Amino acid sequence: MEYSRLNNKLIDNNHQKKVFNAFADLAREIERQTARQTHLIDAKIGRARYLVDQKKRLQKKLADVDAELDSMRGDIT
Repeated sequence: MEYSRLNNKLIDNNHQKKVFNAFADLAREIERQTARQTHLIDAKIGRARYLVDQKKRLQKKLADVDAELDSMRGDIT
């Protein structure tokens, strides 16, 4: 009888260990996926900032060219 009880307790402990390990694996996978998504989001934010800066630079260059054209038109007339 004692052997059967100990065997059942051992089986229960093994089951609990498997469940714990499954949850630990799941937690690691969630952490990995979260880190990956965070990295992708940070990369997209960086790309958006770059594009906004590039747009500002191009608008400034366009304004400079427009000003130069206006001054050239004034020289022609």
